[in-house]
Amino acid sequence: MKPDFESPLTPGCAGYCADLALDEAATQGVAQALKQAIGNLKGQLLAGQISSNAGLFHALCRLGQLQDMHNRLTGGDEDIEYLFSDDGECGRYVAGFLGDLSGVTDTHGQPLRVGDTVTMLRDGEPYEQMIILNHKGKSQLSQEHLNRHGAVFQTPFTEAGIMTAQRYSYPIIERQSCLTAYYLAQKRTRVPAKQPHKTGGQAR
Repeated sequence: MKPDFESPLTPGCAGYCADLALDEAATQGVAQALKQAIGNLKGQLLAGQISSNAGLFHALCRLGQLQDMHNRLTGGDEDIEYLFSDDGECGRYVAGFLGDLSGVTDTHGQPLRVGDTVTMLRDGEPYEQMIILNHKGKSQLSQEHLNRHGAVFQTPFTEAGIMTAQRYSYPIIERQSCLTAYYLAQKRTRVPAKQPHKTGGQAR
């Protein structure tokens, strides 16, 4: 089988150890640069610096491309998943990347991540809510709100958490994948354009 030049190398014999060490060092540097690029682009999206629909789509596909390059280089299988908020009108934005820190904690001081579900009290009755970010990249539930209602971490992200979030007047929220968006975009570019059908007069 032909080796994949983008995948990690495996030692063939002891004589190549020095070369493999140099390759690993170079690979680590490139992998770190890719991670930094991913972090920078995430920051732009969360800060609302990319607002047009076309710009959002392009940036999310680019994140998928960068992650795909990182996976090929390191042999990993990571994805970049995010929550997409859409109010059905003009409020469309990335409501956080799943698993990233949200900047708030529960009442026990546990850091909360995007997609986590917390239990809170309203008029003495417990209810659940999911941690998502607003259009400025900050937690939709402020630290003051979480403290006042006694928020306690329950579970990491679950699909059921999305339905719970939408029950309390949040807009439509969807879980999406940057890798999937990138692969679909690549697939579309490979499809040959259909040639226009020529009439009899045009054919002559």
